[in-house]
Amino acid sequence: ELVLLCEPIVVFGTSPTATSALVQALVSLVAPLRFANDYRPYFTIHDSEFQEFTSKTHTPSRVIIGVTNPYFNKALQHWPNVIILDTDPDKTLRVLNPKEHSSSSLRGKPGFYTRHKPYLTKDKQLKKLLRGDRQRPAEVEDILVRRYLTDLTHTLMIPLEQYISSLMPLQRTINPFRQPPLLQQFQHDAFIGTLTDAALKINTELKGLKGNWKELYRKFLRSPNFELWFKKQEIGGKSEVRVATHPAAL
Repeated sequence: ELVLLCEPIVVFGTSPTATSALVQALVSLVAPLRFANDYRPYFTIHDSEFQEFTSKTHTPSRVIIGVTNPYFNKALQHWPNVIILDTDPDKTLRVLNPKEHSSSSLRGKPGFYTRHKPYLTKDKQLKKLLRGDRQRPAEVEDILVRRYLTDLTHTLMIPLEQYISSLMPLQRTINPFRQPPLLQQFQHDAFIGTLTDAALKINTELKGLKGNWKELYRKFLRSPNFELWFKKQEIGGKSEVRVATHPAAL
């Protein structure tokens, strides 16, 4: 949810290799969507945005960064989502109380500290996948997890794709001797209104995830990830209309 909604996340580690690997993995979680925001696999005090990212006078920038300098532990305490990596990469990170982070350091308790209240229930299928065959090679498990998350993103986008299709002009309005008809505007409230229990049934049945889907979609519609995806859909829709109005196509 945090990556999907482009929320700020800082990754603390003891090496650039470890932080870079996790930051790259995080931005890939929403594939096939393209992560639309800024991310820095390895951020240092010498980067030009240092003052901006560490300022406590405004809301943290919606960026994902990886850091190793212990100075950032105090400088970024106000960030709402913090991941402190364990020196043992095989250990599972636990979700911890964000209040504990104020007394943590890079040598403190590894874990995931977040103030985010999830819109959906815990993903039991993903947990089962991660706790599956212990003899399974890491490369195979990586492929399985990525395939599952890709399917999850596809499932999330189905209602949006269906709504986008309804905005396309009807075939009978297309005339090669007139200007191509315009696509209808995307109305946030109108889309949310299409999210009936029946429409959301595919989300819960395919992945077993329950919760406040409407609020998740509402927040997603205000995120850079949605804006980038919608622009691509809009360009594709206009292109389809232009092709359909061309005399040769008729």
